Amino acid sequence: MDAPTKGTFRLAGREFPAVTWYKDPALRRTYICLSFVVLTSATNGYDGSMINGLQSLKYWQDCEYFPSFKDMMAADKP
Repeated sequence: MDAPTKGTFRLAGREFPAVTWYKDPALRRTYICLSFVVLTSATNGYDGSMINGLQSLKYWQDCEYFPSFKDMMAADKP
């Protein structure tokens, strides 16, 4: 297989121009938006994990409404 020409890279048998993301405005905008998506996803995962851990504490169950299994099953029946 031939080496790619200068300023390009080869992928799946095709040559593409080598573009650095910080020089291309569209790629810069895309990566900035994606960084917010990753940050939001990580934050939501942390918050969900923290609330899940708090719900297992006796203090949380005493202060907040924490239905028992019987209460939840009774709500299903008409």
